Amino acid sequence: MEFEQASNRYVLTHEIIDYDQLAKDLVVHLRDDLTQRDLSLHLGYSFNQVGKWESGHTRVRWSNFCDLLEFRGIEVKKVIDRIVEYVASDLDYRDDILEIIIKGYTLLEKKGEDSYEKIKRISQTTSKQIDLATILELLDCSEHILIYQLSDLIDCSQIRLLENKYQIYQDRIDAIAENPMIPAVRASLELSSYKELKEHSDQFVAIHSGASLVEVKHALSIMQGHREIEKKARIYKVIGPGYSFSHSRNPRLRNFNKTMFDLAGRTYPVDLNDCDRTYAKTVSNSSILVNPVSQKVSQELANLIRDVHSKVYDILAKDQTEYKDEPKENVQVITLGTFTPAILNSHRKDDLHL
Repeated sequence: MEFEQASNRYVLTHEIIDYDQLAKDLVVHLRDDLTQRDLSLHLGYSFNQVGKWESGHTRVRWSNFCDLLEFRGIEVKKVIDRIVEYVASDLDYRDDILEIIIKGYTLLEKKGEDSYEKIKRISQTTSKQIDLATILELLDCSEHILIYQLSDLIDCSQIRLLENKYQIYQDRIDAIAENPMIPAVRASLELSSYKELKEHSDQFVAIHSGASLVEVKHALSIMQGHREIEKKARIYKVIGPGYSFSHSRNPRLRNFNKTMFDLAGRTYPVDLNDCDRTYAKTVSNSSILVNPVSQKVSQELANLIRDVHSKVYDILAKDQTEYKDEPKENVQVITLGTFTPAILNSHRKDDLHL
């Protein structure tokens, strides 16, 4: 992907990434101030293997990349295990990386997207010696995942071919961190009833997104700056990749998470029967339980949340497949979580007055 800067924001223009070159650039980055021969020796080669990788004479394998990262003290297994926890614990971060990525990011569920055939082709690879370029291409099949995943391993801002992708990733995270109602406003523009409007209505969007009129106007302005939306036939049309960062652990996203939970807490009715159904056409439900639990029950609940998280994606994907002709009636905020206050308060014990 290539991006250009407009109004201090980075926006998507077109595909240009050379994944083979990117793989070579990553080797150069990790070599840093060592010579090719010195790094080759450190990795156990008696010849200049690193030089062969950087010249393209030999393709860089995923396992080679792991060796380089681990030489630099980066715990690759720990990083990849964050994906594995959503898939299966018996998968190996070196040998099974294709399966880990495809299942962990539910890539084969994206049948309606242009990248599906590419994902399907890559998924049929049987060799355990996977090229790094293939892994990079696979990660880039879903918006933001390439940068999110590599950011846990390297400084993406220092890689020329990733610089613009990294900027748009950061720019969009900053946007929803500072304006957390953006995703809800964007989702409102994709409702069937919005698309039937003769002209745009901020009030319509406010009702369906839960945002104030001021928040709606601000969100629309930001999304236009990102080229996420454009005005067509007097209403807005979504044209960008969205603001989905569900796999990211970026601390800037805490404000978005807090806002969504707070929105539910402030506005969700005690009795749905009392609701005005003029606008609310889809099913809503909530459940909050506070209980003393054993460690085993706590672990089972955590596993359940992971399983449900994956199943939610499977269900959402149906709107692009078997339910694709069904009208989109309402924006749905889906919140999943289980936590212990002891974790939240453990870092501020000195502030607690007992």
